Amino acid sequence: MPPEASSRSSTYLPNICGNTRRVHRTLVLGSALACACTTVRGREETHTIVGHWASSLCRPAATEDGQFDFELEALGDFPPTTDTHESLKAGRELVVPGTTRAAWLTATDDFSSYLGLGTADDAANIDVSLWPSGSFCELSVATSSCAYPAGGKAYAMGVASDGRTLLIAGGDASAEQDVDPTTDVASSAAVIDLATSRTTCLPRDAALQVARAGATITPLGGGLLVAGGYDPSAGNAPVGSAETFDPTTHAFGADPITISARAHHGAVALASNEVLLVGGVDESGPIAEQALAAVAPTSPRYRKTGFAAIEPRIDPVVLRLSDDRVFIAGGTSDLPPSPAVQSLLWLDPTARTVVRTLPALSCDGDETTATVGSAFATMPGGAVLAVGGCTESTDGATQTCDKPCDNGAGCPSSEVFWIDRDGDVTCCGSGRQNCGGPAQDGVAPFVSPELVGGEDGRPWLFDGPSDSRAMQRFNPWTGQFEAPMPTDERGPASLARADAGLFVALDDCGADAPTPCSASVRGFRHGLRGPYSQAVAPLLLADTEGVALDRAPGAPPSPGAVATASWRNPANGQVQITPGSTLLVTDTTYEDVDVVVHVTAGPPPTVHLGSATFGKGSCQWPLTAPQPAFDAELTRRGGSVTLTVKGRARSCPGPSGRVAVSFAGDAPITLESITVTRIGD
Repeated sequence: MPPEASSRSSTYLPNICGNTRRVHRTLVLGSALACACTTVRGREETHTIVGHWASSLCRPAATEDGQFDFELEALGDFPPTTDTHESLKAGRELVVPGTTRAAWLTATDDFSSYLGLGTADDAANIDVSLWPSGSFCELSVATSSCAYPAGGKAYAMGVASDGRTLLIAGGDASAEQDVDPTTDVASSAAVIDLATSRTTCLPRDAALQVARAGATITPLGGGLLVAGGYDPSAGNAPVGSAETFDPTTHAFGADPITISARAHHGAVALASNEVLLVGGVDESGPIAEQALAAVAPTSPRYRKTGFAAIEPRIDPVVLRLSDDRVFIAGGTSDLPPSPAVQSLLWLDPTARTVVRTLPALSCDGDETTATVGSAFATMPGGAVLAVGGCTESTDGATQTCDKPCDNGAGCPSSEVFWIDRDGDVTCCGSGRQNCGGPAQDGVAPFVSPELVGGEDGRPWLFDGPSDSRAMQRFNPWTGQFEAPMPTDERGPASLARADAGLFVALDDCGADAPTPCSASVRGFRHGLRGPYSQAVAPLLLADTEGVALDRAPGAPPSPGAVATASWRNPANGQVQITPGSTLLVTDTTYEDVDVVVHVTAGPPPTVHLGSATFGKGSCQWPLTAPQPAFDAELTRRGGSVTLTVKGRARSCPGPSGRVAVSFAGDAPITLESITVTRIGD
């Protein structure tokens, strides 16, 4: 049966559940019901997992009984067992612990497969939206009573911090040469629940209080902030307000927040839950004074002081890195045809201080060129990936190429730059066989590249002319993009990551759009990793799922040579970590956990649980130089961490809260495998 929510479905509790004190979790798949039992002391409750097709536009054409094989996995801070996984045709009960916080669901038949990942709501129910695997799914947004979004451009799009609520707001339909449609589009909004596939189109009288296009939409607390932009019905004047959106009520705040007028700016959610507004233009031109400002979820709502002073930037790229620092790049210092800004900045997590500056983006040893206008995406461990752009001379020399950049000042780049957390750049593109290897001549440059983050430190790239775009996925273990897959995406005008395995693309009606054109929104589910995902155990032996380095890997050293960069031997899966490099378990966080590292050469690694360090300093391994091979085991239970090597153990105070797991060392360490297991109650 196809997954769908049904208010007519009733809960069936089989006799096996009896009168035990358990939480019953029901799976609803159309009219098919399966019961899941779990032990929770002293009470009996019912919770529901509901499957939904992501869109009526990409659901299967036929959904007869028995067409699909469904697989369900319950996720939370407990170890995986055969009881937490259900093959729904097997007809056995699924034991779902009371601490279940998420679930993944797959549906397969002889012709297609669908993937879904959902998280528990406040009532501990879980909605899972099924997306076609490896292809785009168009989302139906406009309704018969609300034709939004339509044939405009400069729509704003963003996803709430829960990865569930997608908001599209405002837009510019001034090409219609009619004031009323222009204002209608600039004041409208649409909401898509990415978990239930429900869409709500909010017409002008129920959406934005202020008409705007080209705004930014950023998570603000549990809601979203629509900030700035320009008013296409009033001469494109920068807008001096921001509006909050509440996903639970599908309503905007009645009173817009007054801010300094700002358009063509960047925005990012800080670790403090404020939204940082970066650069842009006001009524007078580029914003130079107070280029940084912030909107907070509580009073006082707007703050203009206390931030770092940065140079003016129009249309900057602004990213919050995995270590909570803020990265700023790209943009221009003045209105076109002003030259692009070459420098890259790193701010501390509060945006009060510039902690690092890279004067220009270029390969190591190249002081004569700078690449501007690149696409950027975050990578694990505070790193950044940059792709393409325009390579310009820094010494006044003329750049020669078959087709210069649009501004005529340089040549399109074929380079891929891996910028590590320290701001050091390794070049991975231009046909290199590995990062840092020699560039090859005749490599085609990137064409209008766009990047969006993916799971396991593998961003996705859109590249190519508007009529033949292609997608490629970056492999952090080779430093290369994998073979391209074609797509009919025109743009996209904007990309937004919903969770590690799902992103959405908004394709508006810009200059290169066909006529007639109507804006569309599509989703692409490519994986199922999330904070509660069970790590593949053991890691590293067969592939690299679930782990990534925080900087570019090096090529395997020649026999007898000393490795200067971390690298992985694809023949046996062993990884050598060199000093200064970190190996991270990606996209997941943990409460109580057991970590076992099998070391074949070198000392035991340093293990990071969030920002806490174990294996060195005040909490060293009980044996610091055991004879390889050996297992180095770290177990976290509550507020205590125990380190064990060859039967010797040492306990230390542990960190609080959910933490990420990573590994490093002060000397080269060769790891054969890593096993990460959640510990249940």
